[in-house]
Amino acid sequence: NGTGGSLTTAPTDGTANLTSVTALTDERDGNTYAIAKLADGKCWTIENHRLADKDSNNNDINLSSTNTHNPSLPLTNIYNSSTTSNHLSPTSSVAYYNSTNPPEGWCDANSSACDDQSRLRTDNTVLFTSNTASGYIATGDVYSYGNYYNWYSATAGHGKYGSSYGSGFTSPGDICPYGWHLPTGTSSGEYYALNTVINAGSTSIDAGLKTYPANFVYSGAVLGSSVTNRNSIGLYWSASGSSTNNSYYLSLRSTYVLPGTNNNNKYYGRVVRCVAGV
Repeated sequence: NGTGGSLTTAPTDGTANLTSVTALTDERDGNTYAIAKLADGKCWTIENHRLADKDSNNNDINLSSTNTHNPSLPLTNIYNSSTTSNHLSPTSSVAYYNSTNPPEGWCDANSSACDDQSRLRTDNTVLFTSNTASGYIATGDVYSYGNYYNWYSATAGHGKYGSSYGSGFTSPGDICPYGWHLPTGTSSGEYYALNTVINAGSTSIDAGLKTYPANFVYSGAVLGSSVTNRNSIGLYWSASGSSTNNSYYLSLRSTYVLPGTNNNNKYYGRVVRCVAGV
């Protein structure tokens, strides 16, 4: 299933609670993710990313070249405090935020002040039954919406809003663990290839992506003052830029799939999956 880098292999037990799926623990924050080798022959995390800014001991989680996919640029938290760091900065308090409204401070405009670090912690302890397809094989607290990141945070400081990281640019780094990476977009990218084999290339129904073991949940996004489209649309960042202000992402709902070919503002909060390989 590919190298795990700083991930440690764990048995499929009560944490992952899935059959025929490997569980891997991210040593940066202790989160355990279920992974599966999907129809494209690549290993994917089949849960949304939950990397936070603090570990279980409330220590900063640093994004270094030894534990993260090539974070060669530091993250600059312009919006909150104009400081430079190599770790994520949340917009909310340490407590998980499980309302439908984001905390005050989420970037909500086309502004250079909204390039960096916007992220919303979500409730990762609740299995949202209304967001569970019949094909899911999961119990307990495994599946959730995960954390939302703007593209700058998702790419670990490489993909800045209003920058030259536009059409044809693939981020060389992201917040995935070492040995894993953010999937590529566009019609030649990894999302597109996965949809081609797992969903027979259909762009009119998302059944293959929504069901087990891929489990792309309808996580919605953070747009301005609200979390939108939960339980109706899945919106997943890719590593591919589209223009100085936009980047590509996977969009899926019951009536269509845009397999990494749709693009929109980099400052929106979307969710993240990781693929094995560098």
